[in-house]
Amino acid sequence: MCKITLGVITGGIAMNGVVDYWISAVSYNPEKTHIDQVKIHPNNDWHMGDAQFWLRTSVVNQLKRNVFIKTVYMEDDSWKEGAKVIIDPVGYEEYIKTVSDNTTRDNLGKLDEY
Repeated sequence: MCKITLGVITGGIAMNGVVDYWISAVSYNPEKTHIDQVKIHPNNDWHMGDAQFWLRTSVVNQLKRNVFIKTVYMEDDSWKEGAKVIIDPVGYEEYIKTVSDNTTRDNLGKLDEY
């Protein structure tokens, strides 16, 4: 039951409630090309809510509904705000990333793996 005060996250964006969810960790497929699942937390006003586990397809579906998702990572014993999560369509596949780079890989930066 993790409740983390968003005041420790840099950038201030979370403080006004703009972020809907935070992704804190990822689980990749065996080839490490696709994220199978993410550890995601709702933004509950001033706190990062309890972790949930979503499939990558669920993240894509929520992003298509204009749900605002950002990454969050632990550094020096405190949570740091990461980047906005986007869909990067490459060919017939939709990847979740923080930067559109036209590669056939998911990439959410330096998040922990589980």
